Amino acid sequence: MARTHQSARLDVLLAEARRTPHVQLTSGSAMHLYARLGIACKRSTAQDDLKAAAARGWLTPHGPDNRRHYTLRGTR
Repeated sequence: MARTHQSARLDVLLAEARRTPHVQLTSGSAMHLYARLGIACKRSTAQDDLKAAAARGWLTPHGPDNRRHYTLRGTR
C-alpha cells in the first residue's frame, strides 16, 4: 500500500507529541512543525491532521472548536 502525505504528516505529529508529551498541539504549532521540516500546508490541513490523529486514538482533543488543542492520549 502506498504511503500518503497525510500518513507522513501524522507520523511527524505523533513523534512530536511523544517527544513533548505535556505540550498542547494546535493547528498553528503543527504548521510550524511542518514548516521546520520543509512541509508546506494550510491551517485546514493541520486541523484535519490533528483530527485524524485524535480519531486514531493517538491524541485527545480539548477545548471548544474555535480554540481546540490536542495532547498525547493519557496526558493532560
